[in-house]
Amino acid sequence: IAVIEETCQKKNATLHKTGIEKEECKIHFAKELELQVTAQSIPQKISSTGSFFSYQGIHTHFDDLYICLAGMHQLANATVALCTLEILNKKGFCTNEKDIRAGLSKVVHPGRLEIIHTNPTFVVDIAHNAMGARAIANALTSIFDYDNLIVIIGVLHDKDVQGILRPFL
Repeated sequence: IAVIEETCQKKNATLHKTGIEKEECKIHFAKELELQVTAQSIPQKISSTGSFFSYQGIHTHFDDLYICLAGMHQLANATVALCTLEILNKKGFCTNEKDIRAGLSKVVHPGRLEIIHTNPTFVVDIAHNAMGARAIANALTSIFDYDNLIVIIGVLHDKDVQGILRPFL
């Protein structure tokens, strides 16, 4: 973050930081680094089929948004996207609340905590690094219900095998 802040200063650019208002969120990097956030999402209900949340941005506030992707990390990604839209709106690339709500509710990301079968539930994810593995492990323990969990992991030889396996162990 220090390199990014320094680059922004050199280029006279504004750095916008986003986060999620939730203590146990592992990917709220701004909180971990004790940085002030520009925009944040407030989770209301996180489930294996999507999330309801509010967004408090630079100039915009939305309540009762829904994104049909599973996991707190997807809420973090949505926060970045919404903050980006706010900035683009100020530069003349206009969007409206109706389109934002529709876009969030229809977004798909195949292979990311994707439920491909129910009863029994079968979930796939294509995480390829330690951060992605932490997001999956967090989602498995916080939003999925199960009595018996079977995890199958395949990792290419050029990846951080220990970093990917650690969250599951």
